[in-house]
Amino acid sequence: MKREEFVSVAEEVLDSLPEEFRSRIQNIAILVEDFPPNQKSA
Repeated sequence: MKREEFVSVAEEVLDSLPEEFRSRIQNIAILVEDFPPNQKSA
């Protein structure tokens, strides 16, 4: 999945949350890494 697609999906999911949750996560950060911290690229 391309990064732009991921951003779009993440925004859709966050926008679909009920208002009571959205109002509590205004400063949320989503960190995406190419590989898990314990796995190095080949």
